[in-house]
Amino acid sequence: MADAPEGTIIMPIGYCHYTGGLILHSARAQYGPAAHLTRQTGDANRVSFGDLVPETETDSTPSSAKGMVAEFLRALSEGDEVRARNFVEPYDEITSEMDEREYDAFLMGEGESPFREVREAGRDVQTAFFSDTLPQEVLEWRDEPDWFACFCRQPDCSGEWPISHFDATAAPGRPYVCLRYHMPASYWFGGHEITFGPTLGTERRLSGLAEGPNDEPDSPALN
Repeated sequence: MADAPEGTIIMPIGYCHYTGGLILHSARAQYGPAAHLTRQTGDANRVSFGDLVPETETDSTPSSAKGMVAEFLRALSEGDEVRARNFVEPYDEITSEMDEREYDAFLMGEGESPFREVREAGRDVQTAFFSDTLPQEVLEWRDEPDWFACFCRQPDCSGEWPISHFDATAAPGRPYVCLRYHMPASYWFGGHEITFGPTLGTERRLSGLAEGPNDEPDSPALN
């Protein structure tokens, strides 16, 4: 960087959303039986290696987050896709690449969308709020943690809620579906201050994790 000619734009790149953990570099690849990885659940695992804290164990969920979630649920139950889209934005490649019609169908719980059960449950949907516990040095421009609102797709999700922000998504096959509340934040880029939020975000990121020992993973298994 120091040797770059004057006026050259320097853009360091690295691991996207790196969260301060170990990174393994592959020295040798050997194919073998497919690994069957299961999503971990429960309070013991959450305390041991999770990074989500339920609302009951931390500060109250911001009122702005609960307000936006309530407005989204109202729009969903009323079939108002324009209002729903105003509250929820895609923030992963899979969801972002949908065309407008596909995204509306996904968000409004049509077909196999994980929001279908949420729409059908209406006001009675079981809901849980979580905040992330990422250390400040990896929060980048955020001053506060993000919050997640998760909705149960079955009668009861006790003991099955996500314990990691990595699992708090709208991926298929989960007993729940989650939205992420992005706190208001700002950062400097190219000499300009960029501000965004508050907003709700959704993603369908596939993790390769199964729900149980006999279930299929939500993406091709790792070898």
